[in-house]
Amino acid sequence: MVYDGREEVARHERLIAKGGCRLDLDHYLEALVRKPGALPGATALDQARSAGRFTPVHDAWWAAAVKAHGGATAPAR
Repeated sequence: MVYDGREEVARHERLIAKGGCRLDLDHYLEALVRKPGALPGATALDQARSAGRFTPVHDAWWAAAVKAHGGATAPAR
């Protein structure tokens, strides 16, 4: 947890494995809108899919990014 004074401002899941990483796909969406071709191979996408967090909202965003900027037609499943 991260605090600003007494107020909790961030919380992240604790990783048990040494050297492990857990990425939050939403943190990457702004960058990926400019480079949508990077999404199919993104580790954050793999982790979001395996956790069931790649939602219909993400699919809609993906379709809009591909339409506006080109790139792969669908994220890898």
